[in-house]
Amino acid sequence: PSPMDCRICQKPAEWFTKAKVLDTYWVQYFRCLSCGFVFTEQPHWLEHAYSHAINTSDLGLVSRNVYLAQILPQIIKALFQQNGQFLDYG
Repeated sequence: PSPMDCRICQKPAEWFTKAKVLDTYWVQYFRCLSCGFVFTEQPHWLEHAYSHAINTSDLGLVSRNVYLAQILPQIIKALFQQNGQFLDYG
């Protein structure tokens, strides 16, 4: 795997790990040596990922996201520095 620059701070990043995405694509992950951000190689699997609905019978998708958005500040406060800076990047 080749080194890449961080998508957040543009500093050098190193190979971190690899994982299978969508049970199909092996994807390389990189970690920034400066800010610690973990990111993937260019996402060549997006067309496949968005070609089908997540699940037509999943009626709780939006409510789960709203719930998680409400509890995330408490999780951050409990597990990380209170005055740290955080980025929700997805």
